[in-house]
Parts: sequence; structure tokens; C-alpha cells
Amino acid sequence: MNINLKHCTTKENKRPLENLQQLYLHDLSEFANDLQIDKSGKFENDDITHYFE
Repeated sequence: MNINLKHCTTKENKRPLENLQQLYLHDLSEFANDLQIDKSGKFENDDITHYFE
């Protein structure tokens, strides 16, 4: 299996990173009881917009 890492520097990369964050939180939820799912069915998390500033 080949894995390629891409440096994300633009807001166009925000959506894929948010999706990956949801997968990470799903896996983490097995061990962390404080993770909550919002009305849209997504895990509540911090906005990642500040990473692109």
C-alpha cells in the first residue's frame, strides 16, 4: 500500500480534512465517552478554519 501525504495550505482542502477528522473522532469515540454527535449526525468538533490562516 502506498500512502502519499499532501501539505494542505488552502481552504479547498478544508472539506477532505473535516471528513478525515470525522473518521478519526469515530475511531476515538470507542475510548472517549465525551464525544457527542450533533443533529446532523456528525461528531461535534472544533472548526479547523484557523489552520488555513
